[in-house]
Amino acid sequence: MNRIVMLLFLCHAAYAGKAVKHSLKIFFTGSSGLETLPEFEAVGEFDTILAVYCNKSTIRATQDWAKKVLDPGHEQFKFLEACCFVSMPAFFKFEIDEIKQHFNQSAGVSVFQRLAGCEWDEETEELTGFLKYGYDGEDLIKFEPQTKEWVLLNPQAAFIKQSWDNDPKDKEFNYDMITTYCHMWLDKSLDIGKSSLLRTDDPTVSLLQKTPSSPVRCHGTGFYPNTALMFWRKDGEEIHEHVKHGDVLPNQDETFQVHVDLDISSLTLNDWPSYDCVFQFSGAEDKIVIKLDKDVILTNFGKNKFQYLLSSTSFSFRLELLYHSNHFSSLTPDGSILQETLSQHPCCRTTTSPSASLLQDHRSTASIPAAGPLLHHQHPCCNKSQTRSAVIAVISVLLVIIVAASGFAAYKKKNERPYTPTSNTSLL
Repeated sequence: MNRIVMLLFLCHAAYAGKAVKHSLKIFFTGSSGLETLPEFEAVGEFDTILAVYCNKSTIRATQDWAKKVLDPGHEQFKFLEACCFVSMPAFFKFEIDEIKQHFNQSAGVSVFQRLAGCEWDEETEELTGFLKYGYDGEDLIKFEPQTKEWVLLNPQAAFIKQSWDNDPKDKEFNYDMITTYCHMWLDKSLDIGKSSLLRTDDPTVSLLQKTPSSPVRCHGTGFYPNTALMFWRKDGEEIHEHVKHGDVLPNQDETFQVHVDLDISSLTLNDWPSYDCVFQFSGAEDKIVIKLDKDVILTNFGKNKFQYLLSSTSFSFRLELLYHSNHFSSLTPDGSILQETLSQHPCCRTTTSPSASLLQDHRSTASIPAAGPLLHHQHPCCNKSQTRSAVIAVISVLLVIIVAASGFAAYKKKNERPYTPTSNTSLL
């Protein structure tokens, strides 16, 4: 088993990142009882960017620099091949069978996982290695490099700890793998892929707001690497009260995004100039600063009913909705639709048109823009007759103009340019 574990980590062909800290993480997963997934697969990440994938029959590098590191002619590729095709599948199958037997599990789905790797701080030159195992979504046991001992994370894994504690050579091997060798692979990957891994992409920073009373979100996207800071300041000093930080998340183009919200419910307009949002890469002096200003905040709040219909329905259906509807719609602060029938309002006692349900049916299925709720609309009940007459008149005139223009264009084209058969269109 010691040889299996040795080859298991030799396949940690590495990948790293940019800025102050670089990390290599390898995620291994073995399973049983899942027909739709491979029994074994692994992914290697460099600063959360996927660099390599493998299972029992496939090895695939997802980055150009990783393809160079994993050239089939290099010795490290042979280690990876033995690891993915032979050693690791056998190791994970053995451990799953052992755990299932200990837990009296004869059937069902079982998932055994391993996370291994290291993080390197360029400024402090501190290296932190990590190695941890889990089963069915719960942590089982981890290796502590400072003491070179296995630490129990789940009492049910005591039998695993007892077995692994009796193998001192394996402990030394694991220590070397998550320190010395992991660091070596990080350096190798940085050297080969430095044009990509050591780049810096600045973000686009914007202020977003759902409604005038909602928190103001400072949002940065498109930056690389992921070691970045974003925070709100008041009078040049970072603040934490009334501030909510979001996680750094990956984009599909291998860049990242992050946001931080500021609750402005207790602020007056005179307070706003004191606040600003700052984006800064870790360890860098340059900053991107954006002031809290209503003029720069992006929002879709304030769109009226006609704008909403224009953006969500076809032209002919929009005309039908506007012409026949006896309904009006507003969006409540939580984004839900509030529907009322004008004929049921106390100041409006008219007969509802049979076509009035068109708008209600459409509104119940229309998608609401994700950026936030729209502006409440002024209640049209008290001037219903004037408003509806004006709408009907305008729509009627538009229809006449459109139909007349279309007919005239078609007539002119037909009479001025008669059809003349050519050699390509005439019948033989």
